[in-house]
Amino acid sequence: MLHAAIVGYGNIGPTHAAGLKTAEFANLSVICDIQADRAKIGAAEYGCRAVSDYDEVLKDGSVDVVHVCTPHYLHKDMAVKALSAGKHVVLEKPLSMNKAELKELISAQETFGKKVCVMFQNRKNNAVQVLKELTDSKKFGKLLAISGFMTWDRDEAYYAQDEWRGKWATEGGGVLINQAVHLLDLMGYIGGKIEAVKASISTKRLAGVVEVEDTADALLFYENGMRGCFYASNAYTTTTPFQLTAEFELGRIRYSDNFLYEIKNGEAPRIVAGNDMNTPGKSCWGSGHAQVIDEFYKALENKTDDYLALSTGVDTSNLLFSIYESAKDGEKQVKLTD
Repeated sequence: MLHAAIVGYGNIGPTHAAGLKTAEFANLSVICDIQADRAKIGAAEYGCRAVSDYDEVLKDGSVDVVHVCTPHYLHKDMAVKALSAGKHVVLEKPLSMNKAELKELISAQETFGKKVCVMFQNRKNNAVQVLKELTDSKKFGKLLAISGFMTWDRDEAYYAQDEWRGKWATEGGGVLINQAVHLLDLMGYIGGKIEAVKASISTKRLAGVVEVEDTADALLFYENGMRGCFYASNAYTTTTPFQLTAEFELGRIRYSDNFLYEIKNGEAPRIVAGNDMNTPGKSCWGSGHAQVIDEFYKALENKTDDYLALSTGVDTSNLLFSIYESAKDGEKQVKLTD
């Protein structure tokens, strides 16, 4: 049995706690948050210890794994400190605030030899797994194009919850780095290697309220010559699940509203697969947290590499940072290897 500590018990920490509860080889032993009341609420629910000082977690020899669920600007430093203290890490998105921090995180993982699991949980949604299988097997022929579409609602009250939100220095961006990064991850996971991007960002709804973007679009250039179109906005009236459309030689497959549809001309869409919404999660991003966590603890227990490793999130992180670079430099085309 491996003992876990959750650091940061705001919006996403409780989802990690619920996932740990169902994980076969995990035991939640500590919840840490600088807002002591948050940690105490979680500790009371899960029967574990509550602390407010991260150093206590790092010095606790019984803690095997640290779940970093804190504000974005703390992710890299907290993950590196955990690795240097001999802990494995489960790291929420974003992995870092920029490319330089990402390199530092990769270096720390290599130096200290501990494992880092990245939380790109949408990959584990059943419908996404089926889409991945259909793509790899070429059941519908060659993949010709891919598009991603996201419309969510993030209002002024959302940003007022925490002081770090809506600022470049502490959130690192807006809709791209916080919400749509999961959609970008799926566009790489399904579509393959992306070599360049051209993008734009804007603040259409909350200009003057937040510094960061609430709307973004990008043209993705894939290594195999394919192009992908991406759009995301937090300016919608409601929050709806991602839509991901894959155009194949022999048909169209669309992931929408947590279902996978086969679409043929002149025929009603056919449901191919759906997500299991009975595990911890939300309809807008699925319920993959529990599976990612369970697989990581099984890998640690059984000494395998069958989990979402840090290397899994490197391409997605570089794509994210390249989109920002393109958008801030007049929508120039940016190569991900630059």
